[in-house]
Amino acid sequence: MADKKIKVEAEVTTKKNVVSGIGKGFGIVIGIFLALIVIAVSCSILISSNAKKIEEKSNEITANAIKEAYRTGEEAQQQIQKTFDESLPIDEKAKEKDEEFKFSPDSIVNTQNGISLSLDDFKYEVKGENWGKITEITLTVLNEGNNEFYPKVLVQLYDEKDRKEDKFRIQEEIEFDIFGLGVGEHITKKAVTNIGFNDLNLPKKLILILVDAFDYNNRAMVVVEKDFIAE
Repeated sequence: MADKKIKVEAEVTTKKNVVSGIGKGFGIVIGIFLALIVIAVSCSILISSNAKKIEEKSNEITANAIKEAYRTGEEAQQQIQKTFDESLPIDEKAKEKDEEFKFSPDSIVNTQNGISLSLDDFKYEVKGENWGKITEITLTVLNEGNNEFYPKVLVQLYDEKDRKEDKFRIQEEIEFDIFGLGVGEHITKKAVTNIGFNDLNLPKKLILILVDAFDYNNRAMVVVEKDFIAE
């Protein structure tokens, strides 16, 4: 009987220990589970915070890259424009578009069909007792017509003693190294010339004839005349 009681108590003690062990094990599992949840939440918060920082940094890097690319593009465009401008012919660089352009009060100006030609200045040198030459002519062409054209100026010089056929002889051609004179554009050129004359005491007539360089008939568009005596 005593043995049976001891056996029953042993079984009860064993069951209590098992239950206690199970309880402790379950508590440990719950504890681990809760710890994992806390870790997961913490990681989620950390990742979310870092993700925002990463996104902000990425946006900053992208914005800086765009600014740098834009700046580099502007510099490249400016360099290309500078190279292009430097490669232009001298006359093309001198061409301007100015709605308020006005001729000098000292210029001799004539206008036909919206196209104006002016003799702004000229220089001559007396070389001997009875002869000399025109060394420089400054002129301006203004296009207020309807179409672009390629200006060229023919120069005549004569006096009353010259034969009739000599009066119509072209002494010089002044050309413009440009891509065309557009509507609203003007160009001034100081041309070096070598136009000889004699009979210094006689009045000379200097004539400038504006033509289109692509008109092989040289039909006059505008004509300007200047009388002078070489002194």
